[in-house]
Amino acid sequence: MWAASLIMWQERLKDRVAVVVRLIQICKDLIDIHNFNSAMAILAGLNNASVTRLKFTWAEVPKAHKKIKEQAESLLDTAGSYKSYRTALKSTLPPLIPYLGIYLSDLTFIEDGNPNMLGPLINFHKRRLVYRVISEIQQCQQQAYIITPIDQVQGVLKQLTYSNDKELYELSLIHEPRNVVDKAEIR
Repeated sequence: MWAASLIMWQERLKDRVAVVVRLIQICKDLIDIHNFNSAMAILAGLNNASVTRLKFTWAEVPKAHKKIKEQAESLLDTAGSYKSYRTALKSTLPPLIPYLGIYLSDLTFIEDGNPNMLGPLINFHKRRLVYRVISEIQQCQQQAYIITPIDQVQGVLKQLTYSNDKELYELSLIHEPRNVVDKAEIR
């Protein structure tokens, strides 16, 4: 929501384009350092309905950055239960921050799709499946990033503000009203 809000808070078209370009670059950098959870969050903001409807804004985003966004989306695509991402994750060396949503979904499917008991016996197959998911997460925690904390950056990150979906859509309609065909008619 913060990424979408940051875009929508920009009143001028060129400022919205600059923020979109910067967020795409940040998403790429996050993937490069194997922070998939934050990369997914940035992509979610870029793909928020209020942002995607901004046709004039997206028309101004350079093709190179659109391609970077497409590559990130391809990597983190939900198709085949995140097949591309899971494949890439297997060959990624730590340190890394995986996309936690996948693990939570996996655990939910294991819990909902498998009985705890098989007659009078404990369902050990279900327990092994849960163990595999948790052990994957634990492997990601074995090596920490070596990053020098910067107090100013941490302060900003701890106090991020954002607008809700309704507010974002209202801003979106203000910035690029429906049925506008000429870029000169928008801010």
